[in-house]
Amino acid sequence: MLGLSAVSSASKMEGKIASNSNSTNSTVHSNINRVISGVKYITDAPIIYTKQALKSTVVSSATALAKNTTKDYIPGMPSSDYEKYKNSLESKFNGKTPAINKMLDNLDKDTSLKLSDDKKASMVVAGEKLLNKGYEPEFVAGVLGNIMNEGEAGKFESSNYSSEPQSKPDYLVYMDNHFNYRENFSGQNISEVGIKETIKLQKKVEATQYYDEDGILLYKGKFGLGTCQFTGSRTTQLLDCYADYYKKTQNNHPSKEDCIRIEVDFMIGEIDGSYNKVVYQAWKKGSKTASSAGEIFCKQYERPEDMENQSKERGDNATKIYDIMKK
Repeated sequence: MLGLSAVSSASKMEGKIASNSNSTNSTVHSNINRVISGVKYITDAPIIYTKQALKSTVVSSATALAKNTTKDYIPGMPSSDYEKYKNSLESKFNGKTPAINKMLDNLDKDTSLKLSDDKKASMVVAGEKLLNKGYEPEFVAGVLGNIMNEGEAGKFESSNYSSEPQSKPDYLVYMDNHFNYRENFSGQNISEVGIKETIKLQKKVEATQYYDEDGILLYKGKFGLGTCQFTGSRTTQLLDCYADYYKKTQNNHPSKEDCIRIEVDFMIGEIDGSYNKVVYQAWKKGSKTASSAGEIFCKQYERPEDMENQSKERGDNATKIYDIMKK
């Protein structure tokens, strides 16, 4: 799981262990409370721990590291474990300015939103990337207010409507009836199901395409996937990114951290590109508040069911997130 209050880019991890043991020890003493979810900050270099390593003495480990700058993992921690974590973690608190780092830190430490670890990780990674690209904090809060209401990285839309069967969308009924979606995919994660298996499913879904009388492309069957529950043709586009990941790594079962990185990059690519005019530029022409960003992003990018109520709720989410970021 992506560590909270914890992750910096892999490139920063290498060769940046403090060389002065005195300053390192004092930093460790002042930052022991930053040990969360398996990662510890020492000066500006994050030190990855296994759960077992966390039980060891933090200060003595830091001193050992400071005296031997050829090592960048905790003594006694298998290097293979370190590499596994280092290669999977996405950057956090790696803003271009201290102000960006502070906003990310505020969001990461917040408990008022009652976010799951996976949800918070997705939001912090998305926030870091958007803020570093120069998007205004109000707009970023609007995007995060929508992520807060959507799915989790890599997760398939659930077709379990046992308590409200009348509310089940027709496209999910079709998926269950024709592709055993409920048994094999519903509510699961691509990290469990596999990239190749998910792409095979989507190719079957693509065969259900048709055009309505207005020439609009529709699908008899489809499913939401991931952080923003990308659906229909956008599922295909997202899975192209997962396919690229597979080609580079030959890993059919990406970690949740990989899923976050892949999906955030895909979403930002759309915000920068095909959705820039109807989302970002439209927001800039208006009041430019966090609330308006949340509503515009909902209506023009997410387009959920019950859009009016959802856009208001996500606008309210955005305001809360903005207030947290700007503390």
